[in-house]
Amino acid sequence: MAGDKVAAAKALIAECKTDFELLDAEVNRLVWKFANLFPNCLINSIDGIRGKKKFFWDQMKLPNRHWLAANMNHEAWLGFNAFDAKKVTGRDVIDFVRFRQLVAEGALFDDKFAEQVLAKPKAP
Repeated sequence: MAGDKVAAAKALIAECKTDFELLDAEVNRLVWKFANLFPNCLINSIDGIRGKKKFFWDQMKLPNRHWLAANMNHEAWLGFNAFDAKKVTGRDVIDFVRFRQLVAEGALFDDKFAEQVLAKPKAP
């Protein structure tokens, strides 16, 4: 029963079409508006859009900077590689328990660390 529903859902998804026409039109409208501004007016408009984002970034930049450095150099690297290797390994996630054990042991994040948490290739 569940298999039939999955198959029906996949068939429905295959029939669906994504239409970006309205999004494209709005992006084109905005780009055209910005293209027709004097350079200093353009940068003022961009700064106005970024104002709120910059305010909140300034409030949280220290912890965010440290998290981003740690995440992109370790956790995200593992996650992206696990996801990318799913066809070869059959898994798109790392071994999170082993990951936490290695962190608790103070293990060096190196190739040996990665080998212990990334899935192994499936047997041919």
